[in-house]
Amino acid sequence: MNIIEKAYCRTYQAAFKAAIPLMPYREPKILTNVTKIGPLLEAKKIKSVLLVTDKGIRNAGLTAKLEEKLPQHGIKCCVYDGTVPNPTIDNVEEARKLYKSEKCKAIIAFGGGSSMDCAKAVGARIARPDKSVSNMKGSGKRFWIAWERCPCRLISPTSFRIRTAIRRCMRNMRALLPLPRPARISHRNCCVKWRKRAWTLPM
Repeated sequence: MNIIEKAYCRTYQAAFKAAIPLMPYREPKILTNVTKIGPLLEAKKIKSVLLVTDKGIRNAGLTAKLEEKLPQHGIKCCVYDGTVPNPTIDNVEEARKLYKSEKCKAIIAFGGGSSMDCAKAVGARIARPDKSVSNMKGSGKRFWIAWERCPCRLISPTSFRIRTAIRRCMRNMRALLPLPRPARISHRNCCVKWRKRAWTLPM
């Protein structure tokens, strides 16, 4: 890297560091168990949600308790479990179509980074239906996405890497999850810190 490129990169980084406090990031509400998701959504008068996960997580029975509890609060749970590692645009569009067809009003990401990335992209597509996923990449473009129109989003991380990130971030000022770069396209409303289940999961 020559001196001009290095100067450009440092200037770019400094500008974004200065702008971070001005960006409308939410501090998510921390829930201690997935059973608390139902009452929260009920209080928000949300009657239908999209649960984004993968087949491995669902087949292991990790989402069963949530799927069982939501209907008890009058909430329809529509499950999209087609997420693959490093989710594709097809995953995002399939989940978005399910969200629209079932008239969902919130998205729950349940699993590791792939499920959360897929759910975030779905939220961005719901907020900006005129933009494709490809057209929303890039820090500048992500900043202009109308985050107010994104549906309510909740996450329940299961992987060791993600729950370690939660513990680390809870010690930081913002208590926000340090997810991969696409995280900037949406803001979590709530995060489930499911200790009893998370600590039993393999590394």
